[in-house]
Amino acid sequence: MMASTNTLAEDYIKSHSGKVKDVMTRNVLSVAETTSVADIAVLLETNRIKRVPVVRDRKLVGIVSRANLVQALAMTIDEPPSGAKADDRSIREKLLAELKAQKWAEVSPANVTVKDGVVHLWSSYLSKQEKRALIVAAENIPGVRRVEDHMRRVGVTLLG
Repeated sequence: MMASTNTLAEDYIKSHSGKVKDVMTRNVLSVAETTSVADIAVLLETNRIKRVPVVRDRKLVGIVSRANLVQALAMTIDEPPSGAKADDRSIREKLLAELKAQKWAEVSPANVTVKDGVVHLWSSYLSKQEKRALIVAAENIPGVRRVEDHMRRVGVTLLG
């Protein structure tokens, strides 16, 4: 009850205060310019943040957002990465077709990648059953060696 009350009070302060100190994010995560795009994607996903500052010598030199990552991925979505096998493209296309045919599956093509026969799922899911079904769908595609689960559960918060 106390934690819930504190959270509600903090939310009220953030939505009603006119002072930066009350609305700013503290304990900011940052990355270096040399951090890989894949590592930044994992950082954003696992910490449920939308952007991360890029620093050099403790000075801000830029910001990478989810939108930046999606844009970079979208530029390469129709073309396999250099050296990628045609099998990876075929696995991805078959999995996307299978998921599109399922009423329960709402997965963006950008959230499915395949490299060397390993399917990476970056989607969000509502239930354990939905998550398991996504994994099973990927496992059933011929040529899939392994499925890497990068998914996160989306919770529904009820206020009342």
